[in-house]
Amino acid sequence: MRLRPDPISPEILSFIEATVREMMAPYAVREVRIRASEDHDGDPAIFVDIDHDLSTTPVDTKDLRRLSKRILDRLWELGEDRFAYVRHHYHDDQKGTWDR
Repeated sequence: MRLRPDPISPEILSFIEATVREMMAPYAVREVRIRASEDHDGDPAIFVDIDHDLSTTPVDTKDLRRLSKRILDRLWELGEDRFAYVRHHYHDDQKGTWDR
């Protein structure tokens, strides 16, 4: 087990932040937190936590999958071998495809 995870490069931090804000704009992104840590197996990982305010636009889970795929594909192109876990935190009253 590592005592401190390897830092995330500024290029990757910038890419993730910009991509989240661009692709999730309809869903009232309030804050994007990105950190290096270890996953449940102890493997190095990147955690992307996205806090959303209440949005009048119902969340389409297809957009969430597209975001995760775009982030993972680009990270691997940049030579990043850590898996990125993208987690969304919504307002309790947020509507989305999970309501159907």
